[in-house]
Amino acid sequence: MRATMARLEEGRLGSLPITGEADFEIRDSTVALNNLLVTESGGEGQLAATAFYRPGQEFRALLDIDGFLLSPLAALAGYGSFSGGRVDLHLAVEMNDQGVTGEFTGAGKNLILSGFSLPGLTVSGRLAESGFYLQGEDMQKKRFSFHGRVPLDHSWFEPLSLPPAATGGTGGTELRLVLAGAEMAFFNLFLPEPLLDAGTINGELALKGEKGRFYLEGEVKAAGIGGDLPGLPEKLRGVGIELKFVRDRIVLKKLAGRYGRGDFQGEGYILLNGIRPEKLDLRIRGHNLYYTNAMFDGEFDANLSLAGPVTDPLLKGEILVEKTRISLPSSTGLPANFDLRLDLNLKAGRDVYFRQYGLASIPLNGQLRVGGRLSAPEITGELGANRGWINVYGDTFQVTKAKAEFRPEYGVMPYLDLEASLFLTGTQITLATQGWAGDNLFFTLSSNPAKSNEEIFSLLNWSEQMQDPENLSLVKLIRGNIAAVTDGILGPFFDQFRELIQVDLFSLEHDRTLGGLRMSVGKALGRDVFLSYSRNLSNLSEEIWTFEGRLTLNLSLLGEYSTNQGWQWRIFYNVWF
Repeated sequence: MRATMARLEEGRLGSLPITGEADFEIRDSTVALNNLLVTESGGEGQLAATAFYRPGQEFRALLDIDGFLLSPLAALAGYGSFSGGRVDLHLAVEMNDQGVTGEFTGAGKNLILSGFSLPGLTVSGRLAESGFYLQGEDMQKKRFSFHGRVPLDHSWFEPLSLPPAATGGTGGTELRLVLAGAEMAFFNLFLPEPLLDAGTINGELALKGEKGRFYLEGEVKAAGIGGDLPGLPEKLRGVGIELKFVRDRIVLKKLAGRYGRGDFQGEGYILLNGIRPEKLDLRIRGHNLYYTNAMFDGEFDANLSLAGPVTDPLLKGEILVEKTRISLPSSTGLPANFDLRLDLNLKAGRDVYFRQYGLASIPLNGQLRVGGRLSAPEITGELGANRGWINVYGDTFQVTKAKAEFRPEYGVMPYLDLEASLFLTGTQITLATQGWAGDNLFFTLSSNPAKSNEEIFSLLNWSEQMQDPENLSLVKLIRGNIAAVTDGILGPFFDQFRELIQVDLFSLEHDRTLGGLRMSVGKALGRDVFLSYSRNLSNLSEEIWTFEGRLTLNLSLLGEYSTNQGWQWRIFYNVWF
């Protein structure tokens, strides 16, 4: 026989200062813990235990915890996510050849799990040969409760070498969770990062099954959900969800809510393998939804489906883009926090512009198909325009034709075919380009009547350094354009003001004839007619009205009325090849 007594004066349980004492004895292979007492330094929390163990015959234990700090106890058990709170627990258990018996009661206060504050919780239960029975509830507002039974698996006790009265528990698992206005923020515990900040949930769920073949039954309804989704710029508001759990699936009976200034609805189901999602079949509709990234900033309507394996779903459907600015991305691929397959038809609606601040503003029409994957989209289709402007080193050229052709081999950058004209002293100067919109895309200049490059540059009053062809590359224009001083800084404000006064064009640019700034305002009067007005803000003597009309697919008419020069008319014939 060996008896031992020990005392700890200045110890630590993790980072918690403690004192303690222990009294135990060992006789042959029998171990008796007569007393174990651990106290937090300062005396706020206390843990006491006794136990007796005779291998192959008997095990019994008593454990009393009173107001002890939870985090160091949880860390000992391998749960490091608790960072606050105190617990009470009374546990008594006995195992011998007559079976297993036990009971426990406990409570937790001011608990903090993964940074989330849990409501106060009470639990109680008993241990019997037929299973482990437990129940618990929210201590204060009674917004959730649970109760049920888990059959015992005597393999859990094999290390104790005890002779169980039965080989295992009988029956199946049945645990029920009742929600009565529980806060949705609680579910942040099960997400990679906190996303939900509003909403409540009601309903009842049951976990049933036997030895790994578990399934869920029940219905839940959530209302007033608010929060953020990764990658989306606006918050979700007022979201309502109704879910029905039917053994092998979750049925989404209702999904509706607000996102920014828009709204969305959805329905469908998720097939389950046990309690693990395996396959999706969801339908989502949205109106006036907002999205922004490196190349897109605008609103859209959508009618989509998300279907297929959870590990590799397909997003398919129709998207109508409106009130949108599209610009050139800084790379040939778009980053994604997650990946899925794509089969989308995108159509340009009203007020969709290619808008590269400091360089261009071109209204677009057309449609695209987006396939491939979110991480590597494959785009096919065309976007076109017959008006707009492009600014090159302070001079604004009016677009007469523009076409962007997308093919999968181009990535997200299209093949461009663009012409824009500027009239100076009786000469039409044309800026043109054809090629893939990458680093090696260059613009060329020509004129009518025909002039040499030196004569064209002289008319434009561009410096000799700008005559280097490299200065007419797309990269140089984006980085070094003079218009970046005004449009690059004020362009976002101009776009917001243009939307406020419901016009299609509002710009300030340098007036090369009179000096100072020239203001231009324009409005599309249908698909084929555009009317604009401009005047110098320093010299108010001249006003210019411009009429642009497309007579046929290739034939356009341009009329310009100046208070100084009267009417001028021009006809353009565009050849596409």
